[in-house]
Amino acid sequence: MAAQFAKKPMQAPYETSLSAGLAIDGRAIPYPFITDDQKEGMAAFVEKLQPIARDGSQGIS
Repeated sequence: MAAQFAKKPMQAPYETSLSAGLAIDGRAIPYPFITDDQKEGMAAFVEKLQPIARDGSQGIS
């Protein structure tokens, strides 16, 4: 999911002006921080556990 959010701002410098690219970047930054995976990851970090992604896979060991 994070790759989806990162793709558009990364392509913006090649497709738009600087001001438009910065606007796209500014709108894209908050979205990865509201996902269930982010919440799980932060909770696991605080509790010193491995995060479990929605697909059931373990986090980085």
